[in-house]
Amino acid sequence: MKVKLERVATLWKNRKNIPIVVEGDAHSKPVVGERFWVGKYFRTGKVQKIIDDNTFETFNSRYKWIKIN
Repeated sequence: MKVKLERVATLWKNRKNIPIVVEGDAHSKPVVGERFWVGKYFRTGKVQKIIDDNTFETFNSRYKWIKIN
């Protein structure tokens, strides 16, 4: 499935909130304990918590993803 992934927040106090927006193929929805890959080269840190159907958190960031055509 083709997705758009966007970092919506940085959870680590000393880190700047640099926007990240990536589009590409994802093989599955985010799963707790696994990295979320978009395309061949971009991956998040391990997913710590699923907030809702399209939002999840890693140790350092909160991401929102949507399916695109």
